Amino acid sequence: MTSLQDSFRFGIIVQARMGSKRLPGKVLAPIQGRPLIDYVLQSLQNCGSTGALIVATSNLSADDAIADYCDLNNVVCYRGPEENVAARFFELTRRYKWDAFFRVSADSPLLDYRLLDQIAEQYVRDPVDLITNVFPRTFPRGQSVELLHSKTFVEAYPMMQDQEDLEHVTRFFYRNAKNYNVKNIHASKDMGHVHMAVDEDDDLQVAKKVLTKMRRFHWSYTLPQKVALWTEEKRWLGRKAA
Repeated sequence: MTSLQDSFRFGIIVQARMGSKRLPGKVLAPIQGRPLIDYVLQSLQNCGSTGALIVATSNLSADDAIADYCDLNNVVCYRGPEENVAARFFELTRRYKWDAFFRVSADSPLLDYRLLDQIAEQYVRDPVDLITNVFPRTFPRGQSVELLHSKTFVEAYPMMQDQEDLEHVTRFFYRNAKNYNVKNIHASKDMGHVHMAVDEDDDLQVAKKVLTKMRRFHWSYTLPQKVALWTEEKRWLGRKAA
């Protein structure tokens, strides 16, 4: 993957916040003595397609804990407006002059870094405005990856007037897909029904069980292996609840 770094400059922006309505503080929830976000970042550090890994959070005092975590762990942290998430991406894109940047979520402890490399390879072969794996979704939630061409994003940002577009960053491009070159990568089989993102406490409990069962680095497991482990623990949780 070194050739990718020689040809293009990619960044990875990890969205993180403490203020989740369904599960407040989830990104720093402890799992085996480590915060959830630590698992996300450790996986992403294996990517061969990036020269920068940045956590983007808000300037709310509630998110000071995320900034403190980043400081303690030598992770670059950028803070910006709470509701205008797109503004954070805009400023980072202008600051770092990437050719393109990835957008991923901090609530995905089992995110497969190989997806980013796969998408980066696709971009190198055919640079487009947006490469995604959610349009339509065939990968599990918690495995969502988007790569945006920086120039396209910077030029589109002033047109993002809808609050939902500003909050969700890429929604503008999906709503206006006819005006942009958007490519989607598909899973070998449809796994879009699998929910591996940590949105609620049940998801967190499943993530804890899966990570506890793993006998080697979590990032070394393939996506099918992770899906199998997650699905089994989810099924077991359902049996217990019943």
